[in-house]
Amino acid sequence: MDSHPSLSHALPLQAEPRPAASVGGERARRLMRRWGPLFPLWSIPGLVATTQTYVFYQLKDPTFSFWTSFMFQFPPWQFWALVTPAVLALGRRRRLEAGAWGRGPCSPACRTWRKLTRS
Repeated sequence: MDSHPSLSHALPLQAEPRPAASVGGERARRLMRRWGPLFPLWSIPGLVATTQTYVFYQLKDPTFSFWTSFMFQFPPWQFWALVTPAVLALGRRRRLEAGAWGRGPCSPACRTWRKLTRS
């Protein structure tokens, strides 16, 4: 008898079947496919604002770096990429059409403000 069994006997020949994807992993992939393009899309105005700021500040101060301009202008545009899904969900839930909001909690305050500013 062999005192050292070979690895083929020690390890299983077939790997245990793994689930195709966990529920959370599938949801994350679906969200990335749907909302992932927002970051490159919002990067366009971010880069335009960065370049614009860089060019204008170069006229005043030639030592102003593109990196400084990038750090001031790019992150706010990426913030909008993050909140776009929430803004769209809010827009679906609360329409901006006339009469869509009804007599919500803002209505009495708005009416009072209107009355005070008209007189």
